Amino acid sequence: TSSYLGSILLGTIGFVAVRNIVLNLTNMIRQEKSQSILELKEASPKELIILCIEKGIAAFIDSLILLVISFVIVILFFNLNFSLFQAIIIFGIYILILIEAVAFGIIFSGMSLLLKNTNLFFNIVMSSIQLVSGFIVPISLFPDYLKKISLTLPFTNGIQAIRLFYSSNQLVASYPLIMHEAVNMVVLFFVAIFLFRTLENYGRKNGNIISYSD
Repeated sequence: TSSYLGSILLGTIGFVAVRNIVLNLTNMIRQEKSQSILELKEASPKELIILCIEKGIAAFIDSLILLVISFVIVILFFNLNFSLFQAIIIFGIYILILIEAVAFGIIFSGMSLLLKNTNLFFNIVMSSIQLVSGFIVPISLFPDYLKKISLTLPFTNGIQAIRLFYSSNQLVASYPLIMHEAVNMVVLFFVAIFLFRTLENYGRKNGNIISYSD
């Protein structure tokens, strides 16, 4: 029971941190857009994608602090036992997931350049990721077809690596999942930059990157 509770809590911590990054990064871009600041930055020599990455770093730091606090609360209040080695490895995997979340947030930021209200789309996508990526419910409980889908999504392998390492304390068993997540992170960053540039260029051509009032 303690192991299952720990598994659920570790997944929940990860989801809260990921959601925080994506939401903060998207809101930063939308707020600047609503205040016409984004229009001025478009005219600056620095590329918009670089500005977005800089804001992604700020969102990463914010979520990293949230993650540390949440991790400490889980250890203290739910009496979960971690060795120092376990805590370091699990926290390292969390960092990998957070970096991947920045890439995911860049994609949402690109969409926010075109859409006046991204809240509905954001909530649908994040709720789907919360369920299908195994943050709350371990994918071992999923039907076979859903497991296959889940393992192709961002964050799934990282969360499974955390749970597997927590339950077994064997880094060798989690290593393939960690490497898979690292590859996903790199691929997602390239995809995010490509999509952001594509959405930005589309928005410029169609005049969608303009300020508005909520």
